[in-house]
Amino acid sequence: MTEISAKEFGKLQSDVEYLKSTSDKHTHLLESMDTKLDGLVTHEQLNTRLNPIEDRQTQHANRILALEQRNTLSDASIWKKIGIAFEGNFVKFIGLSLFIFALIVGYLFIRQDLINNSVPVEVIDNLQTK
Repeated sequence: MTEISAKEFGKLQSDVEYLKSTSDKHTHLLESMDTKLDGLVTHEQLNTRLNPIEDRQTQHANRILALEQRNTLSDASIWKKIGIAFEGNFVKFIGLSLFIFALIVGYLFIRQDLINNSVPVEVIDNLQTK
């Protein structure tokens, strides 16, 4: 065996102490990480909980896509465009239509009343000839 001088031995011993202290710090760090992770779930437990959530998310995404496609088709409809153009004026249109209808019916009633209450032409002729 080779002989090691005291200087080299001291240097090696300080290196070993440094490695030991670094190793102790890492061990302490790992132990503290382990205690913090004890309350958490494992990867398998996480996957079992995430799978139903991912399935629901996929279903919702598919439903949203279907609704967007349906809305795109309905927005392209000419009747939808006409309806959108007239929906603001619909109540005004119905009100105006009812008002015009009431005017026509009122005119017809007045006209009928005038016809029923008017004097026949023969009576007027008889009065003029006398």
